[in-house]
Amino acid sequence: MSEDRISDMDMSATIALAKGTKFGGTLFVLTLLAASGCAPTKPSCTPNSLQASIQNRRDVPRYLQPDGNGWVQVLQAPARDTAVPCSGSAVSFAVFKPGAQLAEHLHPESDELLYVVSGSARTKIDGTWKQVEAGDTIVIPKNTPHAMTHNGNEELRVIQVFTPAGPEARYYDWQSESLGISK
Repeated sequence: MSEDRISDMDMSATIALAKGTKFGGTLFVLTLLAASGCAPTKPSCTPNSLQASIQNRRDVPRYLQPDGNGWVQVLQAPARDTAVPCSGSAVSFAVFKPGAQLAEHLHPESDELLYVVSGSARTKIDGTWKQVEAGDTIVIPKNTPHAMTHNGNEELRVIQVFTPAGPEARYYDWQSESLGISK
């Protein structure tokens, strides 16, 4: 496994390129949650007191991106999921069509971790562009400007973790594909 760090700048963002890494499903997501330093969100919770749960993607609505370039499913978030109220993190599955772009933005209160399940994209973190592809992990510390341009020919599929939860709330304002109504 090789690691390609963004260097020559004063920042802590890292893109870890683990070539040949296979997606590890729930174990991978739980590892991301543990590694991200999740904190409990309710006083009655104790650190690392996750409750066992299974969230099946087919039971979760897809929120369509306003520009029509993809969709997101929020698989777990403390505000919407009482099965895992102590996680302090949100886990989403996102799909982007070829050519999709995310304008530069930041999350003032949350770190963002992305695992590229399939596809490829150019990702900009704090002014530096890097190519990412299936098997790569992207770590974006809170308050770090970042953007994405999907430059591949197939859909880009990523698992996204926000810790603490919060930025995923914007998805609930998008139109829900499964319900056919605006939220």
